[in-house]
Amino acid sequence: MRKKKQRLKTEATAGKKLKPTPTSNYDKEPVVFSLKHIQDGDYCFSKLTSDNKGEFAEAIYRRKDFTWTDYYQNSRQKLGCESIPLNQIKPEKPNVLTPDVGKVLAIRFARTNGRVVGYRDNNIFYVLWIDCKMSLYDHD
Repeated sequence: MRKKKQRLKTEATAGKKLKPTPTSNYDKEPVVFSLKHIQDGDYCFSKLTSDNKGEFAEAIYRRKDFTWTDYYQNSRQKLGCESIPLNQIKPEKPNVLTPDVGKVLAIRFARTNGRVVGYRDNNIFYVLWIDCKMSLYDHD
């Protein structure tokens, strides 16, 4: 007589979804760059030169482990960021910026003129504009 094989019992998973572990401090999480809300027009990725596109990609790669704390502790002229009042931005503001948003962030990505400008939501930086001509807003 054959012995019955004992099979592993599995728990039913129908309808169950994995949920991400909530993070209490997004300042200590690596920043994720998103182009989901990038605006068409003069400050779009498609308007960049090949060199600018390479610098943009290189800058994101160099900062792949950066946290918001790292950005806030670095100089805006180097690897940090700076706040820009929304009323200084020249093009039309997108609808994703709600009325309570008073500023956007600018992060330098090229040695000279390249800036990505967008907004932060938790650990995600949503790029709205890419400015290589220093014309998106007035610079000090």
